[in-house]
Amino acid sequence: MKTNPLAVVSTRSLVQSLPCLATLLWLALTLPAAATSLQLGFTVPSSFNESNRQAVLEWNAEPEKTYLVQSADDLSPGTQWKTEEPVRASTNGPIKWMAPEVIRERKFYRLILPQPEVFSVEPAFIDSSDSNALLYIIGQCLPTNGTVVINGQSFTPTTVDPNGGWVAISLNGLPPGTPVIGNILVLNNTSNVVTTLPLQSPVFYGTEMTAEQIQGPPEEPPSSPQTAYFSKRGYDYYKAKSDMNSAGLNTNPYFVENKLEGEMPDTRLSPGAIAGIAVGSVVDSARSGHLVEVLEIVGHQIN
Repeated sequence: MKTNPLAVVSTRSLVQSLPCLATLLWLALTLPAAATSLQLGFTVPSSFNESNRQAVLEWNAEPEKTYLVQSADDLSPGTQWKTEEPVRASTNGPIKWMAPEVIRERKFYRLILPQPEVFSVEPAFIDSSDSNALLYIIGQCLPTNGTVVINGQSFTPTTVDPNGGWVAISLNGLPPGTPVIGNILVLNNTSNVVTTLPLQSPVFYGTEMTAEQIQGPPEEPPSSPQTAYFSKRGYDYYKAKSDMNSAGLNTNPYFVENKLEGEMPDTRLSPGAIAGIAVGSVVDSARSGHLVEVLEIVGHQIN
């Protein structure tokens, strides 16, 4: 974020009152001409923190807007400012921020006023058959007389928050069934982009789905023949079914005569059935009574 500091205020008088503080603490203000008042202070001295004081910034904040407190170790050209914390007030009036660390060396702070920003868009689905359906763009410091670009098409807000907290637009003009993807651009009245929002997931603009489409087909009632049929087969049936699908088989060697009916077989096998399912394992063929090495694909009978 580019900023132009307008003033650097020395707090030497404050520091001189702290004999244990060896270096200076400065405050760099990044404020417009009609600036929010900003004051610098220190934590109240006590027997516990007389030599370990922390800086305190206080200013008049606007509600529901985000301020950035930034710090740097010096003011040399190319200095990288570190954002200490975003601060957001819930009501009008003074707000205080206290530095998380003890001031032991030279430190510079500046306050970045709220900038135009889009936080989110709502809802995720816009009914194209409803001419009153609106897409809400929620943020801060949004222009009240600008435009919004979605999918390369410009839209003029139909409703705006005078405080710049949100704007609402109608997507009439987009082809129904069009997903809103990519970046949403917010432009001011001079067609300059003031902020963007890269969408993480698309917003869908189309016809509202029916209840049946949303819920899917109804389940079989408990008394239906199909439900009763499957209820007779417990875990073993579905486990065998799963193993069969994994092996790519059309018949199940677990069942008598390789048929998908009947109960699970006992230890005795019918003629021609296989006792094992792993390629290369040794199994007992009930027909011959001899051990046979399975070299065929799982589930094939051994002649």
